[in-house]
Amino acid sequence: MLSGFFNIMCKGDFPIADIEWIKPLDARAKEADRYPVKLRGNRAVELFEFEYNELMHRPIQIMPAETGTNLVSFDASDPPMIFRSPIIGWALCLDGRIRPVIPIGVVNPGVDSFVEMRGGGIAALSDAAEIDEFASADEMLQHFVGRYKARKAETAAQDSNHDAAL
Repeated sequence: MLSGFFNIMCKGDFPIADIEWIKPLDARAKEADRYPVKLRGNRAVELFEFEYNELMHRPIQIMPAETGTNLVSFDASDPPMIFRSPIIGWALCLDGRIRPVIPIGVVNPGVDSFVEMRGGGIAALSDAAEIDEFASADEMLQHFVGRYKARKAETAAQDSNHDAAL
């Protein structure tokens, strides 16, 4: 059984264990930004999209992570930097996805978030990442710095071509 409460704006707190079902979003519906929820006791409420997302990212089980595992992200601009946060656990969330837990809480990783394994290997956390693995954080940073510089040069070339056309 799930424990804890979820808050619905202006309606208060409800036990998570009372949720019987949440209707999927229907983009064609008039109120496409709302999710109908049936609660135990024949009660019904609606969640706004941000409330639904917050509820789905809620952990239902947490498992410890191996010591030395880090959440890694980067800034490829000048000077390039790598950011690390220790992963202290892995959270199985209500939506069925597994997310890293760092000291400030459960993280919903983006496309530029990676896991650094204890041995130094890097693995992507997002299904949308362009490359799944790197041998090291330095290799990852070099790859993205190269892409950043190529895009910057391409943008500068487009700007100069646009200026020349005027």
